[in-house]
Parts: sequence; C-alpha cells; structure tokens
Amino acid sequence: MRLRSEQEARIHAHICGDGHLYVEEGERGKRYIVEYTNTHTELINEFICDAVSEYKASPTIIRHKGAFIARFKSKYAFNRLKQLGAGKSKEWRAPIQIFYAEDYKTTASLIRNWLRAFFDDEAYIDVSTRRISVTSVNYCGLLDVKNMLTYLNIDCKVYTIMKGYAYRLVVSGKTNISKFVNNIILLHPLKISRLKRILSST
Repeated sequence: MRLRSEQEARIHAHICGDGHLYVEEGERGKRYIVEYTNTHTELINEFICDAVSEYKASPTIIRHKGAFIARFKSKYAFNRLKQLGAGKSKEWRAPIQIFYAEDYKTTASLIRNWLRAFFDDEAYIDVSTRRISVTSVNYCGLLDVKNMLTYLNIDCKVYTIMKGYAYRLVVSGKTNISKFVNNIILLHPLKISRLKRILSST
C-alpha cells in the first residue's frame, strides 16, 4: 500500500506527530475518529483542507486549553491510515516503501510533504547550536524519518537518550540545514523564523 497524494502524506505525518486514531463506542455503534491537535491555525486549516480533499471528510474544530483540535469521523480514512503505519507514539511507522511512485519527482514530493508536516509538529530548532531535532520514544519511527531525509540527501543522526527510554534525531550544521530548508518548507511561523536566523548567522 502506498500514499496516494501529497495531502494524504501530510495527514499521515500529522497523525504520527500530534494526532490520534481512536474508536468511540456509541448507541449507534462504533465511530472511527481521526484527530489532530495544534496551537497554530495555519497547520489546523491545512489539515482540514487536506481531509476534505483526500477523504471528503467534514472535520470539526474545538478549542481546548489553548490548542485547536480538528477531528472527523471516517472508518475508511481510519483503516487506511492505520494500514499505512499511523498510530500511537511507540507504534507509528513511515517506511519509505509507502512513498515509492513511478518516478523520483513524485516520490520526493510525497516525502517532502510528509517531512514538512512531521517537522512542523515535532521539530525543535535550536539557533545557538544550529540544530534541528526530534525527540521520540519510537526508535523505528525515527529511523524511517532518517531514511526519508537520506533520500533527499540530508544527513542526520539518531541518538539514544534518557538511558534508552527515548531517542533523538538531529540535523546539524549550516550546510545540512540549508539542504533541509531548500527541500522542506515549514509552515510553523516560529520554526521558520528560527531557521532563517540559523542561515543568516555567520
């Protein structure tokens, strides 16, 4: 099974980042929920547009503790995202095989869109050390991310931290970050600002 579009790639990444897939029990049976949480409206609005475009969904938005939660009901989308590897923090996967298309351009575009959505959610950008990092309890998931970055010729490393409880993927160095920025155009306003500061520093 492969991702069908840039929209689905972004939805999948958001579920792996700050999203959830879960089932609610109701009087009329089970409801299959796809949910995404973020504090920035740019990311929430894009998720909603992608869900409408890809799954003909009708998402709703609620405000909760300073964040926005976009959610929609769809057994088809729920099952498809599960089969593609989306899941809980320790379980999600994004094997590079799900991105392979007929040509390099399409494959690279799917990877770029997935990475952009994922790093919008999960990346911490440190201007002082010139590092982009993602911390996760999911080692295999981070290796999948590493493989995607390598496909785009962006070097990174995955470290074990917290005595093996968690792992950290790091993209470091001005040259590497320049490659990252040229390939992956983030939407998160604060992260965009920090990347610009790194690239403008001497």
